[in-house]
Amino acid sequence: MRHRGHVDLAFLSGAVLGYGIAELGRPSSPPLASIGAVAVVTEATTGLSFLARVDTGADSTSIHCPPESIQIADAAEEASENVGKMARLTLTGSDGRQAEVPARIEGFIGVRNADHLEDRYLVRLRLRASGVERDAQVTLNDRSSMRYKLLIGRDFLRDAFVVNVTDDSDSP
Repeated sequence: MRHRGHVDLAFLSGAVLGYGIAELGRPSSPPLASIGAVAVVTEATTGLSFLARVDTGADSTSIHCPPESIQIADAAEEASENVGKMARLTLTGSDGRQAEVPARIEGFIGVRNADHLEDRYLVRLRLRASGVERDAQVTLNDRSSMRYKLLIGRDFLRDAFVVNVTDDSDSP
């Protein structure tokens, strides 16, 4: 018969090493995908790829889609009144290819950046990065003056990715 201290030590050793989770009755979670500071991200509906900046300081994901690239069915003059309506977005990938994607406007939110507070539409897009494909709420923003046309925020990263901060190259 084992001494109680021996069993506790064996269990503790197993738990520290990542074993013993089944004994606790908790389901094991799938491993998180690794993503660097810069990643290739594909908008799944169109197949367009973007070289994206991963920003753990940003709450939300943002894609380059200036106002002239947004066509809203029966658009109202007041932007907030367009929430719930269908839109056609013209997206431009990193290679210059363009494609249209339909999306429902889910919200109209204020986003604070370094310079000012900006109002943006919020839509849901299906994005794929590092072998993980998932829906993300994305703000539409004119990122024409920015190097990366897609910024990946915590909303897309949460519960799916671990960010490798040592990978800060522009070539994912």
